Amino acid sequence: METRGGGDWKKLINSPECYDLLAERRARECVEELKMELDKLAEAARVSARAAEDARQAETVAIEKEADAARAADYAKNAELDSRRLLEKEKSYLASLHRLEETNTQRKKDLEKIVEDSSKGIVARNKANAELAILLSENPVTLRAARIKQEAATRKSAEASIKCKEKAINAECKLHEARSTRAHANKVKDKALLAARSAEDAIPAAQDAYIKALRAMEEMTKKSKTGRGSIFYLNADLNEQRRFLPKSQFVVAQKRVNEVMQSISSA
Repeated sequence: METRGGGDWKKLINSPECYDLLAERRARECVEELKMELDKLAEAARVSARAAEDARQAETVAIEKEADAARAADYAKNAELDSRRLLEKEKSYLASLHRLEETNTQRKKDLEKIVEDSSKGIVARNKANAELAILLSENPVTLRAARIKQEAATRKSAEASIKCKEKAINAECKLHEARSTRAHANKVKDKALLAARSAEDAIPAAQDAYIKALRAMEEMTKKSKTGRGSIFYLNADLNEQRRFLPKSQFVVAQKRVNEVMQSISSA
């Protein structure tokens, strides 16, 4: 297919001057793609930075909770030790009351044997009888009541000691959980910081590529006037042929030009 001036449109379209426009189009598309990629990397860096900051805050909270749990565990452990000491004292006092009761009972039996033993001297028997009278005159209810009261106190101390031990175990479990949470938060923070650094490190290379492509496109735009003139020439020549060609031939020529222009636009 020839132009009105005798030129070959195919050769004109394939000429370097015409390809300037196509190259410029591709350069602009490349710049746009690099800009989009740069924007994505910048957004990824911002998201990673926020995630890293959130991870740092989460780790700080986890450290504080671990410290609180450690203090609670120490308090519960000390409370258990105190309750255990108190229980031992209560048991010791109760045992002393039991021994006192047993001693009094056994002493009464021994004195009764002496009083009833005719082989013993009158002085020994009288002395044993006097001591026995003193023991029998004492109210046994007082000692028995003290022992019963102490038994109740000992049971109460034992129950308190069991509860303190349960609280100490529970506090130790919570401390273990807090330590695990803090360790996990530390790992998440380290991973988030690494991701943030990686995202930031990827930006300079993308920026350099974008700037180089932008400069290349600007340089190409300055040199693309001839290519733009070639496209303009195709349209001008077609309009010129409208005046001379029959309608049927002009329709065919116009269709071919449109196909050529469509190929350039879609390239």
